[in-house]
Amino acid sequence: MPVQPDSPPHIELLAEIGVAAQAAGGIDNSLTIALGALLAPAPSAGLSLELSSVFIFSARSIDQRMDLVNKVFDLRFAHLFALHRNANGRRAAEFLKKLKGLILNSIVVQKWVRNLAAHGNVDLTSDVPRLIPAMFDLEAKQVLAKRGANFANGLSASQLKELSAGLSRSTGHLTHFGHATQTFIQWFGASPDLFLSQVNKLAKDMNVAELHLHDPTEGPPMRQARSSHRP
Repeated sequence: MPVQPDSPPHIELLAEIGVAAQAAGGIDNSLTIALGALLAPAPSAGLSLELSSVFIFSARSIDQRMDLVNKVFDLRFAHLFALHRNANGRRAAEFLKKLKGLILNSIVVQKWVRNLAAHGNVDLTSDVPRLIPAMFDLEAKQVLAKRGANFANGLSASQLKELSAGLSRSTGHLTHFGHATQTFIQWFGASPDLFLSQVNKLAKDMNVAELHLHDPTEGPPMRQARSSHRP
């Protein structure tokens, strides 16, 4: 967030705290989109944001909200997970689940940044203003201590900016996951290429190997060969 060149040093830090808070707020919005795709009553219904927002914002914590998305995902695609392991539907659902797990894990790892921006204090006693954890925020204190001397006294504006960018990337991935899930539900049977294009774009952005499906015109998927060797 740009600030005036002649502004007091702590203004830049305050601006970055606002950016971090906005990035943290994106977590709930992205979870609402993901859950909305899963709760759509019919493939043609699209996102069910009104219903999903009720569930998401009724939960007391981010952990509960993520757990809700995980459980609904498993229930929505239970019939696909029961298919043969080489079936396209199962492999696509498992790939989505893999991406979801990576995204939610990254948010868990970065959750301390959200808490620090929401509850931290600005320390003006040093030459460089820093955001320091609240007295009760033991997690942020532990994370900063593990990051070394440059972080031991809190976060500078530039350090917070970098961390906020990482959190924004994760929430962006979660939003993309929600839309890919919607496409999977709506179009996988009729147009799998549309789903593949969307989900593989997300995978590439996350540095994950792309999903490749079996061509139905080539006959049933082949079983993986099993070794006859026994120890």
